[in-house]
Amino acid sequence: MPQEIERQQTLDRYELIFLERDQGLDRLVDLMRRQFKVDVATISIMDRTTQYLKASAGEACGTRRRNDAICDQVISSQSALLIDNLACHERFQSFRSVVEGPRFRTYAGAPIRVDGQVVGVICVKDHRVGALADDALSDLEGFADVAAELLKATQARRSAERLTQFSNDGPIVRMRWHGKPAWPLAGENLALARLLGLKDPTDTARFGFLSFVHPDDRDGLIHVLNSHQKRNADGEGKQEYEYRLLRPDGREGW
Repeated sequence: MPQEIERQQTLDRYELIFLERDQGLDRLVDLMRRQFKVDVATISIMDRTTQYLKASAGEACGTRRRNDAICDQVISSQSALLIDNLACHERFQSFRSVVEGPRFRTYAGAPIRVDGQVVGVICVKDHRVGALADDALSDLEGFADVAAELLKATQARRSAERLTQFSNDGPIVRMRWHGKPAWPLAGENLALARLLGLKDPTDTARFGFLSFVHPDDRDGLIHVLNSHQKRNADGEGKQEYEYRLLRPDGREGW
């Protein structure tokens, strides 16, 4: 199904299935549980076969078959769902969580959309019949929007952490500088600090990159980078340029 293919592509792009415990999501479900005054509040991600609870208040995080999850209805319909009495619902009355264990009666769930795709569900459950007001879905959809932003922010932070680790430990030196006079370096970088002969990685954010470029190579480098920006704007790809670096100890390197 095209819908499932596109959903899975979004799940893979943001690596949501492998999302680890996140304090922001934990705080969000705690707030939901208190606001709605219910037994359980959860945030889950679903792929083709499995529901993954990524944050939960009142219920242990884990996995279950998608077919055994009430939230599957929200994924399939791509719309919010409120059920006042699960025991009287034709599809869900025989579900294990309704017949055994917590014996949930009230359920409300809203889709979590990332890049237009429903990747998960934010939901609340309670053992009482009719535990939620009629306008609860509107509030729940607001929480779903917050959850989507938290998921994207968590993925972006995780990607940045991996890139930093690769830059620090890998064979490639990554550097960024601001487009200002002297090109001040942006952020800390252990590998770059080693290359420049700096003892403290935090020092990479204190210096302008041009101060490390050999005086005889600065004009050429500036010309190449200015040309590179124009080529990028025109979609013409990358450029290469060799130049010398001057370390604080006077040593030169290419």
